[in-house]
Amino acid sequence: MDYQTSKSRYILTSLAIIIVITAFILVGLNAYLMQKGGTGLSIVRPASQEELDESYKLGYEAARSKADTLCGDIKLSINSFTGTVISNDGKNLVVTQESLMSDPIADGISDDRTVLITPNTKIIKTSKKSNQQFMSELQAYETAQNAGNNTQKPPEDTVEQILKISDLSIGSKVLVSSNQDVMFLETVSSTIVQLQ
Repeated sequence: MDYQTSKSRYILTSLAIIIVITAFILVGLNAYLMQKGGTGLSIVRPASQEELDESYKLGYEAARSKADTLCGDIKLSINSFTGTVISNDGKNLVVTQESLMSDPIADGISDDRTVLITPNTKIIKTSKKSNQQFMSELQAYETAQNAGNNTQKPPEDTVEQILKISDLSIGSKVLVSSNQDVMFLETVSSTIVQLQ
């Protein structure tokens, strides 16, 4: 065995022994402090939930501010959201929104939104037409176009079914549309509620 290998082993063995001794000293000191009614060697006190929420909110607002700076003065109006019905009292709905970029902690707005159903609210379900029905309508449209009737609009591949509020059960997935910007509204006056 040469001198360098022996010296390296001696240094590594010494460091390992020092680390073990230091660990024993720290464990003993911690046990002594705990016995005296202290908190031991805790260096950092745990943050309260309020402090964590406030810190999260500050970070979220800073990120939103940075995004606003990068995007300039683009102000988008969000007029619809998707969600799950969690309450239906026969007059209005409560829907847990799943598509808005709002944050309950930072914005102070719950994801559970009250959806007002007015006499003008349209509650619908759309379903796909059969291929046979759609092709028949498409042929009729093309025939009308060839005959010079340009006032007819092209057929759609879906059909709308009118529903009642009682058709929306708890757990139903819906798309809620409104004339308002719904991003930060807890109560939304709906124009269309579409069962998904």
